[in-house]
Amino acid sequence: MRPDILANGFRFILLCALQVFIFKDLNVVLGGLVPLHILLYPLFILLLPIKMPSYGVLLLGFATGMLIDLFYDSLGVHTSATVFLAFLRKASLNFQQPKGGYSRDHPTFQDQSVGWFFRYATPLLALHLLFYFLVEAFNVYLFPMALLKALVSFTATFVFVALYMFIFNPKA
Repeated sequence: MRPDILANGFRFILLCALQVFIFKDLNVVLGGLVPLHILLYPLFILLLPIKMPSYGVLLLGFATGMLIDLFYDSLGVHTSATVFLAFLRKASLNFQQPKGGYSRDHPTFQDQSVGWFFRYATPLLALHLLFYFLVEAFNVYLFPMALLKALVSFTATFVFVALYMFIFNPKA
């Protein structure tokens, strides 16, 4: 079995377990109005190999979202947001591609750079969270609240993404 399949399989299990067993039960409400959600599982999609076919990324996004939805009882909210993230990933990678193409196959600190990773992950995580909260609200009148939730949750999620990346420093 290839090492990246093992590494990504382990990452999938670790991130889903952290999401389901730790971050799901983390109930923090800021100012009595804005609940804080930390969604770390999208990092699995972001760290998949760069040259992985789009259909594979979309299928893994669907499977990841469905697994999280099973534990959250959220009826496809995570699935739709994760498939949306998987769809945007290819465009983001193409937009940030160096002139000579990618010399390495993994979007990690070690294969790219810290700055490159944060330029890649920041808009994708922000759009994932905004999409998630808009689908969760499912009402145009709640757009300002969804935007506020996305902003607050993005800040907290990004802190945990940075911690994960600096602590585990994935090589694949």
